[in-house]
Amino acid sequence: MKKYLALLLVFVMTMSLAACSNQANNHPSDTTDPSNGENAADPGTNEDGSGETNSAGTEDYSFNPSDGADPEKTEYHFVYIPKLVHPYFDAIHDGMLAAIEDYADKGVTITLDWDAPAEADALVQIQKIEAAAAKQPDAIGVAMQDPTTVNPILAEVQASGIPVVTSDEGDTTTFAERQAFVGIKDLYTHGKILGEAVAEALNYEGQVGMLIGTKDAWAHIERTRGIKDALAQYPDIEIVCEFADEDDIEKAMTLTEQMLTAYPEVDAITSSNGGAHVGAARAVEGAGRTGEIVIAGYDAIEETVNFIRDGAIYCAVAQDCYSTGYWLICEMIDAADGKISEPREVYADVFVLTKDNMDELPKYGYNF
Repeated sequence: MKKYLALLLVFVMTMSLAACSNQANNHPSDTTDPSNGENAADPGTNEDGSGETNSAGTEDYSFNPSDGADPEKTEYHFVYIPKLVHPYFDAIHDGMLAAIEDYADKGVTITLDWDAPAEADALVQIQKIEAAAAKQPDAIGVAMQDPTTVNPILAEVQASGIPVVTSDEGDTTTFAERQAFVGIKDLYTHGKILGEAVAEALNYEGQVGMLIGTKDAWAHIERTRGIKDALAQYPDIEIVCEFADEDDIEKAMTLTEQMLTAYPEVDAITSSNGGAHVGAARAVEGAGRTGEIVIAGYDAIEETVNFIRDGAIYCAVAQDCYSTGYWLICEMIDAADGKISEPREVYADVFVLTKDNMDELPKYGYNF
């Protein structure tokens, strides 16, 4: 557990370095209320984390994550397009609704159209972005499926005068065409954290099977790369197979059943997305091998939490999705008000969930 905490500290320090400029004005307050800046890092840096100010028009407007956005209108219409229907996005939705409720208390009405594709598909997401733009909302939010594929339509949307705010973008060299980003960018390190946790749980030897999510989802690509690089440090750990589960829990369960047949001596299963480890745990449970195989993945969805409590899943590297959703609304307000003159980034907090720190869940908006 100490090593996991050390790894997490390294990750958080990396994120903090990318958010260190203008601390006097923009440092988040130490509070559990996202509306008061919980987990919101200063967005005033370049994408390379150099610390050089990438300010949001500080000469005429000063963004303070401790206060949130200061709306200039009394009504807003936003559209948010997740990658797909998935429990991971439920906590983001909850955070967005909490922000909407807080702004309603201040006399600001926000209408949110939540339009999730049934499955992860960049082309379907593009169709939904086009449909959203036709509504002429004040801003559009997008959880990026594949930046390379989706970027051109985002550029068109912004050229038409509709600002875009993204999440789930990833640390790709081709950054999304957007005014602001909220979430986790260093997904490669996200992967290394999980890989190191699995390596330690295996005592640095054994066979590992991988569920790698969707092949064109940048978050899954980068996490997978980080997991592999972490495990590659240990010569007695062998990755024996990789299966693309398409971010589908049922498919992940079926693939894990196949994995257990083809590789009966597998010692660990890693997931690069927010649900494959749940499918893996179901399959392992069905095979009567719960507790024999180290299972690790991402995000604190309810079934993941229950499996960790029961010992079926070893750990999950989770994002503060609730605050991510809250800050998406704040950034969409600022974008709609024309207060973002340079690309802005707000980083969500990350934590490693194990049986030993379940009491931390409410801090991040998880109440199950």
